[in-house]
Amino acid sequence: MLSSSIPSLTATIDKEFGDLKLIQLNWKPAPDQWSIGQCLDHLIVSNAKYLPVLLTIIEGKNKPSFWEKNNPLSNYTGKQMIKTLGKNVVKKYKSPRLFIPSESTVSQNIISDFKNHQDEIFQLFLELEKEKYKHIVVTSPVASLITLKLHDLIELIIVHEERHINQALRVKNNINFPN
Repeated sequence: MLSSSIPSLTATIDKEFGDLKLIQLNWKPAPDQWSIGQCLDHLIVSNAKYLPVLLTIIEGKNKPSFWEKNNPLSNYTGKQMIKTLGKNVVKKYKSPRLFIPSESTVSQNIISDFKNHQDEIFQLFLELEKEKYKHIVVTSPVASLITLKLHDLIELIIVHEERHINQALRVKNNINFPN
């Protein structure tokens, strides 16, 4: 089950970043790069865009659109997004405006906010991994023409988290990272 990755990712955040000071959470290696706090904020912001549709599915109120039912690329799209947005960074991508983290400093609460968000995601994924949801297709909040299988969306969220946790670790391991 994919959802089993969530507690491990959350534990990594707690272990690696839980004791950092505010200045460390907001430190950037360069003006055009994200801080650890911004990486975590980005994950909360981007994952949260999917929460309404995930809750609608669980509540049994999901009404598939014509395009979700008929897009011949739904199987392909999810797999491609998992490859390109996953933890192995082959190419950097500019985040869609919808998913951009805060430009200002994040608060010390970013770690607890992230952990609370992970708890919510974990509970949703446990439910959504049931067989009855196997064939559901969802639309991306970024573009209405992008549809993907729910299972692929769950995997995408997890590998996307891995990607940005690795990015945050690179920030922490930067030679100029403040003590």
